[in-house]
Amino acid sequence: IEIPDAEVGYIAMHIIASEFQKSRRTVSKTFEVIDLALKYIRDNYLTDVKEDSLAYTRLVTHVKYFAQRYVDNKESMDEDELLDQTIKERFQREVCCIEGLSEMLYRKYGRPVTVSEENYLVLHLRTCVANMERYFTSPAPCVTLYTALLSCSRKCEAQSSSQPTPHVPL
Repeated sequence: IEIPDAEVGYIAMHIIASEFQKSRRTVSKTFEVIDLALKYIRDNYLTDVKEDSLAYTRLVTHVKYFAQRYVDNKESMDEDELLDQTIKERFQREVCCIEGLSEMLYRKYGRPVTVSEENYLVLHLRTCVANMERYFTSPAPCVTLYTALLSCSRKCEAQSSSQPTPHVPL
């Protein structure tokens, strides 16, 4: 029996909704946030990532949990000023990328991502990059990664000066 891809997705959404005891709408929004987040990160930061790598798979897992908390409005509210300051100083490019993602989600859904969640994503993004860098064997990927980081920085600067767009509530 052949099942069309659209039907497989529909069935999968029902199974997931049932397993987590959530509405189809909530599951759909969670998938949407996951997709938006991963696309933003891939387009603006991890342009050369191998999607079948362990580092990327781990990042996807963390983005899934973040999306569930974001959609359910159960984000961590813990704030650690020293940790926040340290992350912003040490991982500026990753912070820029995640702040851009946060701004995009705010424009779309009208709710900011908490500082704690941003820090969580920054650390996992940095881990993904660090794991990728270990496997680079030629200078070319490093140059490409550097170019991607610069591109992310420029986009973050441009986003901060752009006009806000209407949002769609979750």
